[in-house]
Amino acid sequence: MGASVGKVQPNPADSKEPPPPAPVHVSSSYSNKKLSEFMAGALRFQGGPMRRPAKWARLPAGCDEVAVIERQLLAYWNLEPPSAVVSLVGPESVEQVVGLEVSDAQALDDVLKANCPDLPLKEFRDGLRHAIESSKAWLVTDGVDCGTGGLLGRPGPRDTNDASTIIGINSWSSIIGREKLAEARSGMCAMYEKNQNLSYATVGETGWASLQSQHGTFLLVDEKAGRRPAAELREKMERQLNEKDLSGDGVKTPVLLVLVNGDEHSLRRVYEALLHEDPVLVVVGSGGAADDIFKLDQWQQQNKDRVGGGDSGMLGEHEHEEWLHPGPNKSASYMATARSLIPGILKHGARTGANSSPQLAFFHFDSDADDTPDFSNAILKSLLDSCDVEQDNIMLAVQWGQPRILDSVLEQ
Repeated sequence: MGASVGKVQPNPADSKEPPPPAPVHVSSSYSNKKLSEFMAGALRFQGGPMRRPAKWARLPAGCDEVAVIERQLLAYWNLEPPSAVVSLVGPESVEQVVGLEVSDAQALDDVLKANCPDLPLKEFRDGLRHAIESSKAWLVTDGVDCGTGGLLGRPGPRDTNDASTIIGINSWSSIIGREKLAEARSGMCAMYEKNQNLSYATVGETGWASLQSQHGTFLLVDEKAGRRPAAELREKMERQLNEKDLSGDGVKTPVLLVLVNGDEHSLRRVYEALLHEDPVLVVVGSGGAADDIFKLDQWQQQNKDRVGGGDSGMLGEHEHEEWLHPGPNKSASYMATARSLIPGILKHGARTGANSSPQLAFFHFDSDADDTPDFSNAILKSLLDSCDVEQDNIMLAVQWGQPRILDSVLEQ
């Protein structure tokens, strides 16, 4: 199967049980009550791979000091410093899936299998895995089976690859089985078992989502009324990582958002990323926000001789009925957000980075073209769009050892 990208326009695991994890270190600005709520530990997935246990931490809603979390990940949990960060953005549950029929599906990957024949999940997973391994990137997801974290698939029982740099960030209250983690907070390694009798879409005292076993690190944040602390922490962490050279390779850490499906929150996330000149790669054919962004891009190309208008000055804002169509779970709120933000997403996405490529790119798995990059190379190429200096692009392409990417950078 061919693939295309379009622009606007193993280390063995330790067999021994690890020592008790170091506690999360917080600044003195937190009250004693919040300090008592901080907990951290390790877990193994029942029936999962015999790899190094995953680490987890519960964070209070007010914990937005990224330096504290960064120190926990690097100094105490010994994660390899990232040369890049890939952030997988999309629905956290089937209730957040937009534009696709959900039926009795309990997870995002089930919905995509049923509705998106041109989106091969194995190719998606293999490409994503190859890209993060080649670039020595941290991969950040929602960390749960029913959301984008579930798109990573399940590891085999003999999988010994270190998963510590696959990081899941979500709310503490959403996690099924969190009471088992709380019981093991003294440093014991918890055995995590998914409760198959609970519906992923049922919110209650027991949570609604299971942790996903391809992840090796979990940051679970307490809820706060009227806020989305986990999403806010994730966005702030990624932005600040982008300002630093943690790996010591002489380049600030590039950050890329990969959008699969998506609701109105995803649209706002993409808009904010492009506003800050962070690149975004949209997976076309996954429905929801991803496809609606692509539809306006195509509509604009077909109607480029028309005069744009509206608040954004972008063609298509006033003509939204010609490209934005109703569909499953497309609420009035989603439609209003899409009309408001998608024209601006394309406007900001058309800006170019150091390699003269627009910050917003589209990837199609169903193309028959022979000269187009695979998903892995599309991710790597989009990561380079996060660099501020052209020389940084060349340095990273050489370090990643990807001739096709290097040739592309040198040609530009």
